[in-house]
Amino acid sequence: MCLFSVGTCLLIFEEALLFLGMPVPVAHIFWWRLLTLLWWLTTFYLMVMPPSDLPTIAFSETLRIDKLVHISMFAILAFGLMYVWPKQYLPVRVVWVTVIVVVYGIVMELVQHYFIPFRSFEWLDIVADTIGAIVGVRLGKKIGPRRNEGRNQN
Repeated sequence: MCLFSVGTCLLIFEEALLFLGMPVPVAHIFWWRLLTLLWWLTTFYLMVMPPSDLPTIAFSETLRIDKLVHISMFAILAFGLMYVWPKQYLPVRVVWVTVIVVVYGIVMELVQHYFIPFRSFEWLDIVADTIGAIVGVRLGKKIGPRRNEGRNQN
């Protein structure tokens, strides 16, 4: 949660700079890259964590909360990648970020199934990961600092 708060503060600061017509400092891109990498490592840890370390929730709420967690994790990851991706034409970045995040979700489900005892492969997790990737990419296009990149600025 702390990583999300720092990222939110960086985003607000950069939005203010862009609103005032000032360039975003290059140092901020470094921090976004660092936060995105830390978030990626956090998602990796959470997805390979043994089930005994996961918090216990009543079974009736587990499915809903689990899928919301997947959507949130992958939306934040896709949003971060939309910002740190090297400057390229926006549609190319949209496609690649979506593909990378969805493939990462599929690979992690396979890792859970084959290498983590008592964890399993779930198609609904892949669906939730895909929804999260799409939400994160859309948010990155709408409110991310590089949202106007690739458009005619005249």
